[in-house]
Amino acid sequence: MNRNFPDPVQGDHPDGHPWWTETLAFMALAGQERFALSANFHGGAEVVNYPWDSTPDLHADDAWFVALSRAYADRVHQDADDPGYLRDLDDGITNGWAWYPLYGGRQDFTTYFHGGRETTIELSHVKKPDASTLPGYWQANRRALLDYLGFALQGVRGVVTGPGGQPLAAT
Repeated sequence: MNRNFPDPVQGDHPDGHPWWTETLAFMALAGQERFALSANFHGGAEVVNYPWDSTPDLHADDAWFVALSRAYADRVHQDADDPGYLRDLDDGITNGWAWYPLYGGRQDFTTYFHGGRETTIELSHVKKPDASTLPGYWQANRRALLDYLGFALQGVRGVVTGPGGQPLAAT
């Protein structure tokens, strides 16, 4: 599914396939809600990947994304039983494009089209880890994920209101 979203560089259907039901559902949700911060979780590597995936240009908030990703990886390094866990690439973090270009990813879709901030957290070198290993992943990532959520409270935020005090849609 993570190649099936509109892409800021290649446009609609960069994977050449129609939107999946799950893609349409997430696109509708992203259109209804304003996510300040989100993450999608994958297997296949052990790294926190931050925007952009579809261009070598750095995100305007690149330093913030690096700090967010570094904080996540560093917390995992403190909590994981395995000292080698989540240490791929730059000790557990990477810019998406610097790792490999990807078009149609949810991370760039959410960040570019909806003004959210999203990373992709690759939890395991195994694409589908055995269920018996999940408690270990939870233990290693639990506090990092809770700390991650705190980053949503950073920056300028608030509600824009009109003359009657009613909230206005604004970015």
